[in-house]
Amino acid sequence: MKSFVYTVCLLLSTSVFAQTVFFSDDFESGSLSNWGTQKNDPGQSYTIVDDGSGNNVVQIVHTKGQGRALIGNSSYSGFSELQCVAKFNVSMADNTVGAAEADFIIATDNFTGGPKQIARVELDKLLPATDTMYEIRVVLNNDSSSLTYDGSQSVAPNTLDVWRDGVLVVNDQAIQVAGNAGSDAQSFGFIINKNEND
Repeated sequence: MKSFVYTVCLLLSTSVFAQTVFFSDDFESGSLSNWGTQKNDPGQSYTIVDDGSGNNVVQIVHTKGQGRALIGNSSYSGFSELQCVAKFNVSMADNTVGAAEADFIIATDNFTGGPKQIARVELDKLLPATDTMYEIRVVLNNDSSSLTYDGSQSVAPNTLDVWRDGVLVVNDQAIQVAGNAGSDAQSFGFIINKNEND
């Protein structure tokens, strides 16, 4: 079994102008109304739980032998950007290699579709310890020129940087599908994937 907990908030904002926040959710409302989910059978669940310190978090559990459990937001109103920042907190209960693939996805108009992916962050390979909350920050630059951010950091064209707890851990990773270079990001989400061919 592999489960994740996503917490506090997910932010998508332009990284070069006024840091406009397009989306934020701290789950304190107790509702997943801002999110779409895929639930095919009892082996998948999406619940809001207390993290033990009084904060609400989303827990995604996927115990099926194959298939996907996913939660995300497609075509969020007003969000269509070549350059953006996504920031979220995440913990995994099982990050054993081979147990399943766990990804954060930024995509064109549908975060669930493989061909529509722009950025894919493999969380199961990025988080060093289980049951530990990490802050992840993804800086996407799907433009044709380099992007300078945070004063002195830069990300190359059609690549992304990933920060874990304030430390750069992935530098200039190529976008997921080369054919999506120059496409606006319009959706985002999290996927636990146990498909053999994906």
